[in-house]
Amino acid sequence: AGTVYYWRVGIDSTALGQDSTRWAGRSFLYQPGDESGWNQSHYYQYLGNGFDRLRLGSSRQFDYTRVAYNVIGRAVAFSPETNNTLTRVFLNSQRLLNVQAANRPPSISAVVFDSLTGQPWRVVTFRLSEANHQRANAINFLRETVPSGYWVVIATSHSPGQSFDFEQWAQDSLTLGDNLASVLRAQGAALVDRLIEQGPSPYLFAYQKDVGPIAEDLAPPGEMNANIFFDFLARASSGGMASSLIGPARSWGALEWEYYPGNDTLPPPDESKLQVWGL
Repeated sequence: AGTVYYWRVGIDSTALGQDSTRWAGRSFLYQPGDESGWNQSHYYQYLGNGFDRLRLGSSRQFDYTRVAYNVIGRAVAFSPETNNTLTRVFLNSQRLLNVQAANRPPSISAVVFDSLTGQPWRVVTFRLSEANHQRANAINFLRETVPSGYWVVIATSHSPGQSFDFEQWAQDSLTLGDNLASVLRAQGAALVDRLIEQGPSPYLFAYQKDVGPIAEDLAPPGEMNANIFFDFLARASSGGMASSLIGPARSWGALEWEYYPGNDTLPPPDESKLQVWGL
């Protein structure tokens, strides 16, 4: 391995009556046996580059910056009075959930976001009532499948007059060992008991699993819409770095690039590419 050397020059600030010297610095790599040319391979050399959602911290490891994600949820009673609007959840204006409630049993949906990248992890919908209900699947998914720390948005969908089978939820505790209300309460839901008392209504609840609640809304009696919105920070899933201008040069020969992928054992592995622009 070679050695990177640094030097700097500046005008003596004391001679100019200034408090500090303005320095201009340069560096070079000494690596016997290599051809001469432009090189960038050390922490302080990289610091002069341009970064986009990528950073090089004091650990001297490249990492993605944290970016803001915006979530908007709207639970709606599917009815001509709401122009047959569907229950929806958006991430940065991208629609992730769009539940069609017409001629279907009422349902509860979960939109789950990866806490590391902020990207959608799962979007699932479970039937709440009738003989083929999926409450057991919903309980197991929320309690056992969703990883701790992930962000979750819960949204109901129904048409006026449909039943959520609330009277069966208590029985679920005996037959299934738990019920949806207790699962949501354990994550900080404060309006789920009012939902049961009030009867089928548009309901939304957002939380970070095993961390705490984020937002919650229940449509008041007679109303047909519930809404939530919130922002969260997560690591960007892509980024880039641009070097300083290289050259001019008498000639251009080979381009050599060493890439150390780090921990690629966790799916999906990192993907990288190198682009060269001639000016």
